[in-house]
Amino acid sequence: MQSQHQILPCFESVYEQYAERVRNYLRRLAPACDVEDVLQTTFMKVSAGLAGFEGKSALSTWIFRIATNAAMDRLRERAGKPESGSQGLDRVALPSVERQLIRKEMGDCLREMVDRLPANYRTVLVLADLEGFTPAEIATVLDVSLDAAKIRLHRARAKLRSVLEAECRFYHDDGLACDRKFATTQE
Repeated sequence: MQSQHQILPCFESVYEQYAERVRNYLRRLAPACDVEDVLQTTFMKVSAGLAGFEGKSALSTWIFRIATNAAMDRLRERAGKPESGSQGLDRVALPSVERQLIRKEMGDCLREMVDRLPANYRTVLVLADLEGFTPAEIATVLDVSLDAAKIRLHRARAKLRSVLEAECRFYHDDGLACDRKFATTQE
């Protein structure tokens, strides 16, 4: 049976459906000051290529591949240009200021640890653990074999685990909490 032409959604509906999810993904890959530019680049490419989308993968996989490539391009552009300041988390008003402060500190710490990972590990972690992509979808997004995607994900998780164990002390205090381990160089 011959495949019939696929009916593609209009760009506006694609943008409406995926923009926020892609923005959140890019927040984990690109410097905060670049997220909107990379998002715009991503959807300009989606708009230009939507008519030619052949459906060989899921639309979301195709869009995230474009976003990944755009973020990696931006990171390559910035290579060697150190940034000052931190990326921080969005400010949210919650009833428990203390609990929010602990969560923010843990989030900042985890973000810093993930940011220390090489880009290929950071990308695969975000795709798998934050975006919920399967190893097969990750392989398609990253244009690698399924085995390579699985190996990279395993290595990325192992690397993150070793970095966290070296840098943090975890404990339970009305929920999971952690403190940074500081080297005692001054006495």
